[in-house]
Amino acid sequence: MSYFPFFIDLQGQQGLIVGGGTVAFRKVQALLEFGVQLTVVSLEFSKALQELADEQGQAEITLQKRTFQESDLDGQLFVIAATSDEELNHRIAQLCRERQILVNVVDQKKDCSFYFPALVKREEIVIGISSGGRSPALSRRLRQKAETLIPDYYQDLNNQLGRLRERVLEDIAEEDSRKRCLEELLQEGERRQGIIPEETAEQIICHYRRAT
Repeated sequence: MSYFPFFIDLQGQQGLIVGGGTVAFRKVQALLEFGVQLTVVSLEFSKALQELADEQGQAEITLQKRTFQESDLDGQLFVIAATSDEELNHRIAQLCRERQILVNVVDQKKDCSFYFPALVKREEIVIGISSGGRSPALSRRLRQKAETLIPDYYQDLNNQLGRLRERVLEDIAEEDSRKRCLEELLQEGERRQGIIPEETAEQIICHYRRAT
């Protein structure tokens, strides 16, 4: 079965990770880029995770050196169980399902209600790749291939196209003309491999504005 890739705003949301090893570190490292506030519970923390927490500060990540407690689930949008104890991971998953909290259990597909995708991120451009939990190695390989398909200039171009889209929506009434205008702006940005000069962008928008 395939899974639909919802994209949600994690800014300021609460997330829990149980486990403090290498896998937990990788999850924390990826999630912090999306503005989530993380609590990590474990009896031990890897050096890399401790250093990351010290660097980020408690506003972004809180390490709690102790065993997992059911009350840790209170107020959490999602939970990642990343301990080496399969029985504990399974128990956490059951508790999350009872509370209707999204849960990902590392290497225990049957206990997952969501999968953590292989991510390609360029500021607001995000690609999430999933193999449906069948082959994380394949997801990672596809991520490596996808990374080569997104030139660095797309970040700046995406920001500019977002601003220009607001102009297009205001100035061009006809929907088909809007689509063709936005497509031409994108093509111009790709041709120039970066930012479109303001004069050129204005000419393109005026052309479609006159046509409506």
